[in-house]
Parts: sequence; C-alpha cells; structure tokens
Amino acid sequence: MLLDNPQLGYHRRWVVKYLKDKKKRQQVYAALHNLSRRGYLQKKVFHKSVSYSLTLKGELKVFDAQVRLEKKKKLSSGDWILVFYDIPEKRRSIRNIFRSKLIILGFEQLQKSVWACPFEVNDHLSKIINELDIDKYVKPLIVKKMVN
Repeated sequence: MLLDNPQLGYHRRWVVKYLKDKKKRQQVYAALHNLSRRGYLQKKVFHKSVSYSLTLKGELKVFDAQVRLEKKKKLSSGDWILVFYDIPEKRRSIRNIFRSKLIILGFEQLQKSVWACPFEVNDHLSKIINELDIDKYVKPLIVKKMVN
C-alpha cells in the first residue's frame, strides 16, 4: 500500500505535490482520520513524517472486498470443502469474525460449527485461519462425495 511504504512516509509532501487543490487535500486527510478513528488504519510517526498501515480490522475489510469482487469457481468433480471448528468461548469475537468470513467465502452452515462450500477457496480460508490465529481450533477437509 502506498501509505504504508516507509520511503513514502512523507505523505504530506506527496499529498501536497499531487493534490494541488486544498479542498481535495482536506478530503484526503479527513478520510485518513476517519479510517483511523474507525480502526481500519493505524497512524505511525517516524521522526517528522507520518504514515498509515492497515490494522487487522482493515486487512479483513480489504479481504472481504477482494473476495466479493472475485468470481468463485467450483471445485472439480463435485468436491466440497468442509470446515469443522471448536473455538473457545473466551475467543467469541474471533469466532464471530470467522463465521462471517465463512459466509463471505460462500460456505453454508450444516450444523452449529460445521460449514460446507463447493467453491475453490482454500487459499482464502488458509489466510483467514492464519490471520485470526485459530489454526489449532479449525479443521478444514476436502470431501469427494457428500451423501444426503
């Protein structure tokens, strides 16, 4: 991301150079402030320069947008991905985030903590599991045949 690059940390100079209109600059600063306030960006100060980086919440929001824009492709020969999880109650907020990500990926709930998906989302699923640090609580399987 442009604002996360430390070499481009002098974002104020960059904004002034490329956005000559003062009103547009104010809109950029307002947007950065708003995203920081909502928890999507983290402000970092390096000596006299300021840069922004995505927080976990911001990364998950970008991930959601990317997944929604992608065309989902079905797994070959009628395979399904099954996900079993048992995330502890003390990590309830993470469990809720994980559940919402499963829905975005195209999973359907079969039972309380068993979800199924016919799409090729292995990479996305692995990324979510690693980002949320829940790999010891989640077991994904590829199933060749599902019987009603």
